Amino acid sequence: MKPIYLFSVLSVLLFTACIDQIDFDRDSNIQDLPLIVRGKVTHGNGPYYLRIGRFSGKEEIPVENAEVYLLNGNGEREAYLSLGEGLYENPGEIIKGETGETYQVEIVLATQRYISRPEVMPAPAKVDDFSLELVDKERVVNGGVLVQKFMDVKINTTLPDVKNGPYVRWITEEAWKLTETQSPNPLARPKSCYFTQNVDPQSIRLFNGKEVLTRKLENYTLLSRIVDWSFEERHVFTIYQSTITEEAYDYWRDVNLVINQNGSIFDSPPSALPGNIYNTSDSLEVVLGYFEAAAIDTARFPVFKTDLAPFRVPERCFTLWTDYPFGARIPRECYNCLLIDGASLVRPEGF
Repeated sequence: MKPIYLFSVLSVLLFTACIDQIDFDRDSNIQDLPLIVRGKVTHGNGPYYLRIGRFSGKEEIPVENAEVYLLNGNGEREAYLSLGEGLYENPGEIIKGETGETYQVEIVLATQRYISRPEVMPAPAKVDDFSLELVDKERVVNGGVLVQKFMDVKINTTLPDVKNGPYVRWITEEAWKLTETQSPNPLARPKSCYFTQNVDPQSIRLFNGKEVLTRKLENYTLLSRIVDWSFEERHVFTIYQSTITEEAYDYWRDVNLVINQNGSIFDSPPSALPGNIYNTSDSLEVVLGYFEAAAIDTARFPVFKTDLAPFRVPERCFTLWTDYPFGARIPRECYNCLLIDGASLVRPEGF
């Protein structure tokens, strides 16, 4: 999984990805909009990513003319490079993410200087293994109750032994494959399309280690996913388990409250949600977003329809055109899978 993709997943937790280009010299009013800063430094080698924008109330406008630096507790600093559309990359050649080290980000915009409060990199929490459980759950559909098959994904994870916490946040991504139906033309070669998405983009999974005495989470239900045609072929889950600071935990907990009040993370926040970044010369300016130091452990595992037996996974497309009932209309997308929303010919990691 490319780090830049994970960064985009994290970004969507607060604001939509609607981007417009802006000329600061031409439109000075933009500078009056709230600044948004989102990014992190993780343990291990870089690169590390940061996104800077201004929130207009409806969309995020990228900031591309900033000077950005990563700072550590040893007094070292390393510049970020602009990748365009408000995204900045730090190569991690001078500063590395290390447990126990202190990090900050510094942003200079014209005459204004912004800096994040120091974050100390926590120790990582390791995902040991996982298990699957098929359960029947009731859903209300069109005023009626429908019983559907769900798959609960449970994990075992070892938490670091720390006095305060630990605090954990999870993001789970899934990817699956669909192969087109072989047409009557024997020379036609069916394509394979791939689909990638955040399993539950409208929620933030958090864990407060202060609330438990154990350092081992066993059979912890991380997600519940309806079993549909996406499990007909290889289906891959990728878990990003981040150990975060107490301050970051409090911030993401507040974000969850905003989500629950508003009903969707894609709605405009009902009130400003300041993070840990401030203007060094204007303490009254509200800066949105958060810069965090987080230790991430990544776990990836595939699921096949044989893992779900004896339950029979519903099929979207059959392998051969002769597999369809006589006289049945074969869906167009089964001959051209790119017609399905989100389809791509790019093979994701895990395939």
